[in-house]
Amino acid sequence: MAPALDEEDDADYDFDVDSVLAKHLRQVTLSAMLTLEDSKRFGVKVEYHEGLKAVFSLIPGNAYDSSQRSWLFPLSQYRHVMDAMSDGRLRTRGVQLNMQPSLPDFVTNILKEAASRCNDEHLYDKLTRRSHESEMTLDERMMPFQREGVRHALRLGGRVLIGDEMGLGKTVQACCLLRCYSEDWPALVVVPKSLRDAWADALFAWLKLTDSEVFVIHNVKDADQLGPSFKPKVVVVSYDSLMRCPAKLRAMKFRVVVLDEAHYIKNSKAQRTKEAMPLLQDAKRVVLLTGTPALSKPAELVPLLQALMPSAGIKPTNFCERYSIPDKRYPGKFYGARNEPELNKLLAGTVMVRRLKKDVLHDLPAKRRQQIFIRLPDAQTKQVQALSREVEGLRAVMKSMDAAGGGAGMQGIAHEKQQAIMHLWRETAKLKVAAVSEYCADLLAEGRDAPKFLVFAHHQVLLDGVEQQVKACKVKYIRIDGQTSSEERAAGVSRFQNDEDVKVAILSIKAAGVGLTMTASSLVVFAELSWVPGDITQAEDRCHRIGQSSSVNVHFLLVRGSVDEIMWDTVQNKLGNVGKVLDGSGASIKVDATRELRGYSHIGAQAARPGGPSSGGGEEAFSDSDRDFVTTAGGGAAAAAGVVAGPANNAPAAGPAGARKSPLGGHGGGCRSLTPTAGGSSRRISDFFAPVARHADGKAPAGATKPAPGKGLKRGREAGGVIEVPSDDERDFKKR
Repeated sequence: MAPALDEEDDADYDFDVDSVLAKHLRQVTLSAMLTLEDSKRFGVKVEYHEGLKAVFSLIPGNAYDSSQRSWLFPLSQYRHVMDAMSDGRLRTRGVQLNMQPSLPDFVTNILKEAASRCNDEHLYDKLTRRSHESEMTLDERMMPFQREGVRHALRLGGRVLIGDEMGLGKTVQACCLLRCYSEDWPALVVVPKSLRDAWADALFAWLKLTDSEVFVIHNVKDADQLGPSFKPKVVVVSYDSLMRCPAKLRAMKFRVVVLDEAHYIKNSKAQRTKEAMPLLQDAKRVVLLTGTPALSKPAELVPLLQALMPSAGIKPTNFCERYSIPDKRYPGKFYGARNEPELNKLLAGTVMVRRLKKDVLHDLPAKRRQQIFIRLPDAQTKQVQALSREVEGLRAVMKSMDAAGGGAGMQGIAHEKQQAIMHLWRETAKLKVAAVSEYCADLLAEGRDAPKFLVFAHHQVLLDGVEQQVKACKVKYIRIDGQTSSEERAAGVSRFQNDEDVKVAILSIKAAGVGLTMTASSLVVFAELSWVPGDITQAEDRCHRIGQSSSVNVHFLLVRGSVDEIMWDTVQNKLGNVGKVLDGSGASIKVDATRELRGYSHIGAQAARPGGPSSGGGEEAFSDSDRDFVTTAGGGAAAAAGVVAGPANNAPAAGPAGARKSPLGGHGGGCRSLTPTAGGSSRRISDFFAPVARHADGKAPAGATKPAPGKGLKRGREAGGVIEVPSDDERDFKKR
């Protein structure tokens, strides 16, 4: 036995291990910083050293980029890399890293949480099984990009934002994910009120879940039925009902939650966001669906990220400081976007899967957009100009005050300017009623050969005006606005899709911009714009989605010198910011042609009434020659050939020959027909678009579903039953 050492002997053995190691190794201190390289990799930017190579080369997926002096790793290895840099392995090899601040804490927390998730891709095997020999598997029914979307969500552990562009079948992918995670049921699906029954249809069509297995909550009393004795497989609830019975839903402890149109929770201060957040953060699996994750600015992503990454500690202020521009005039306020490439890589690498139609649906014809500037009579033009001058005056005052250093009055002036613009928006809508109505009437002038089209507007006065005109034209139509019930929406969409005599869908931008498939039409008319770019793209994509075989024409009816031009510039700016964040490149509403229509409209009580002249009470009347004038921006060969931006697919090269019809003549059921001329040919606006495809016998295409008689539609979600009305996205797959 070795003799015991006294205190003096013990002191001889008191040494610093680090100092001893430093004698044998050449100790170096290197500066390093973290970077996001792309949606799959992050980097450690640092000088090359053999000690680093000895440690980093053992981490799977490593690579050294000598040109950037950076070690690159898959995002899934984030935690391993962080451990390697902090657990002493580098120090024993003579390397000390001095990490420079580069990424905010919430960003590194997101990377850490994403890297810690389990890969559930093995669950995809459930989608390859078939219940009957004659049935297609769910895997076989999906398109290739949808299969990859489901696999990507499984690799993320079932906490995912599916941000595919509208019309690519996000509902399909969500249903398949529900099947993969069936062991975690019951599941909760939160949707806009108008989509509750559509989701119940989709769950039956894809998962064969009957009405006894899917519980749709329509009111608070329905929610009271939930409890230990009644646990359906899937509960479908609207955002409104969610706010009225949050405690009952939280008591169910849902482990799988799906949010359709997830941008509904973009405002962290909204009550529905506050009620939805605990359900989302407590669930094991969360699937957020939205084609517009950020409608107009990056800050709208914060609640979505908080729902998917509850432990990342994402604070709105910190997020905005990184990805928005501080407003120096108003401390604590932000606008615009910055560091967009970094945010795009962060989203795509940790929570989001997003595909655009142009990238995955190569056979889907592109949109063709036109700005159509309608001219109002002089009296109305003067009103618009007067209101516009008021706004410009306020803008000039704001600029001068800003140059002088701002002050307490700036906020008041800004509020006054905002109120003036909103007033201008409302007044412009009123002044556009007759012109927009005439435009729609002209599209209907061909009677049964007239194209089906959608008309979107925000203000009731415009919707009412168009409806009055369509009635006067004796044409069948549907209307969907905030007052339309879910049953009426479903019945209306079915009529529009399957009844060739229903020519017009009069739609509210807010109420009908999501959740509807209306591919029977290839023409969309915007009577006015929305301040939110996401509203516009969502509305366009009611037609431009899977199942569409024709080029979709989008017409924006604008008035020069009005709020329309202010709104157009605002929307383009917002869309550019959001596009860089979501898609990695600036987006815009690309316009293929600009047209000036002169002669719209006789404003007055009788302007939209067929069969007689306008009694405008002294308003300006336009001559026939003025009414027939159409110009195309850019001119060129298209103008020389007598077309405006080229006709749509299969459209006639020229209108009917013969003498020009009377401006109020009985064409198309007494409907007003304007006949703009170009290149010497008599043309109507409707001549620029191909009629909706139909068989020679005039019948609807084979396989089209018909609404059941009576109010509403039969759902047919019983075991072994046949669903009559698939959900909006699924109808297109069924036809395919």
